[in-house]
Amino acid sequence: MAFEYLPLIDYTITLLFLIPFAILDYKKRDIPDKYIYLFLIVAIALGIVGFIEALGLYPVLSLLLTYYLIAVLPIPVVFWILAKLGYIGLADFYILLSLSIIYGNPLKYPAVYSLGTLLLAPLVYKVVILALIIQIVAHYLVTIYKWGRVGFRLPPGLSLKDKLFLLLTSWPLRVREVLEKEFYTITLIPYEREPGKLGWRVNYSMSIEEKSGLREAVLKLLDSNILREDDIIWASYGHPLIVYLAVSFVVYIIVGF
Repeated sequence: MAFEYLPLIDYTITLLFLIPFAILDYKKRDIPDKYIYLFLIVAIALGIVGFIEALGLYPVLSLLLTYYLIAVLPIPVVFWILAKLGYIGLADFYILLSLSIIYGNPLKYPAVYSLGTLLLAPLVYKVVILALIIQIVAHYLVTIYKWGRVGFRLPPGLSLKDKLFLLLTSWPLRVREVLEKEFYTITLIPYEREPGKLGWRVNYSMSIEEKSGLREAVLKLLDSNILREDDIIWASYGHPLIVYLAVSFVVYIIVGF
């Protein structure tokens, strides 16, 4: 296969999977397993083709294998650990693994408005870094908006560490907003400190697995009239990582970096 067609094939197939994944991730935070595994199988096939092509251009096998391992392993390993800890979904891990496999070779992947980029750093590293930057910018823009809408309100008695954690990870929201959407993880947990009196503690784990239990605790406090729907609570938003990856990947195709 002539290499001139390989980037176009890789780009096209990646977008055919990544864009629908991004839409599902944004709307439902759930992508069917069968499509995730299909993408992984296709990624392995494309990765093999790319590796064969790179072997023709860089005949030193040991160097090529070293580059490939550096390109393919670190980011998926990090995200696998995050998935096991409950901070992200397994779908995020498998999609990143697939991208790492496809673009794990030291080949030039051209962009529309540039002559091409020599992947001294693997493409997936650049895409993930840009995706995280976009996510951080989006998060703090919304944070500023939330502060302007509901004000900056923290209950007394929190330590400086608690306050910094909430500022960096969470948004101030009304209780009813948190309960209306499934994508929030409560980080400032209300509890009945003593009969009829409300206390607060910070949830540092932010694990996806804890969301349902925290919501049930809040509902009990509402039923007991200890907490009101208009009260301010702090919660972390479950950002749809695949959306940011898709945007970052499209940016790479257009301008390269």
